[in-house]
This record gives sequence, structure tokens and C-alpha cells, in this order.
Amino acid sequence: MDKSIIRILLLISLISFNAHADSNLHEVDLTKMTKRGQLMYVETEGRYVWVVYRTLNSIKNLEANRHLKYSNDPENIKTDYRSLNKDYFVVFGGCPEADELPNYYPDKGFICTASCAEFDMAGKPKNSCSDNKPMAIPVHYFKNTTTIVIPTNQDGNT
Repeated sequence: MDKSIIRILLLISLISFNAHADSNLHEVDLTKMTKRGQLMYVETEGRYVWVVYRTLNSIKNLEANRHLKYSNDPENIKTDYRSLNKDYFVVFGGCPEADELPNYYPDKGFICTASCAEFDMAGKPKNSCSDNKPMAIPVHYFKNTTTIVIPTNQDGNT
């Protein structure tokens, strides 16, 4: 699929979030993500946080290609999926090596065109262009089975 089409679909599929009563938290209502492959974002004080509803194909690819775990990941997500729930991936929406938004491909992952870096659907590097740095994972938690809570005071260096 053409990159411009992916960006347009991304813009069209952006879903609003609900600010929690505590303005330092965002609650993401996962019931608004009705199709696998959808991506939505919330804005933290420092960067955008993307929430991806993974496709079944991307989950199978992650299971078939289990590998690295990263020491800078939040303790609660040190899994092969780099997430709390294999269906949802929460990640800072930016390339580790450049001030750029990656292109998102629902079954394949993320590509940073300026640096040539490619990442799977767990934000793990697929080539050496990223100096093997993964995409950063923000601190977050599930309030219940349909709500993710993301603190806003994160700068993307988690």
C-alpha cells in the first residue's frame, strides 16, 4: 500500500481519547478500535503515544520471530510482544534515531524513511539502521479490559 495512503488512513482513523479526571493521565477507550490494524494516538507532554490494535498476522509474526528483550523497557512489559496484552501495542510514535514519525504498516511494522530503520510490530529493530535501538515504550497500564491509562508526563526517554 502506498505511504501516502497509509498516512491518510492513519489520519482518518485517529480516535479521540478521554482525559482522566486527573489531568496527568489519559484513558484510552479500546472499544473505539473496532478493526485490527487500527492506530490511535494520545499526546503526552513530550511526545505522541501510539496505541495499535495488532492484526492477527502481526501477532503470528511476532510469535514466529521471538528474540531480544530490552533492559530499558518498563518492567511490566518484558515479553516477546513488548506489551501488556498481545493484541495491543503501546509505543512512543517516533523513530529512535531521528526526529521523524515512522510510516505504519499494520502487518509489517514501522519504517523510518529518513534513517532507513525498520521495526516489527513490537518496535524491535529489523535491520541495523537504528543501531539496534528499539522504539521506546511508555509507562502505561490497563485500568480494565477495555481501558489503557497513560501518564502524560513522559518525555519519550522511558
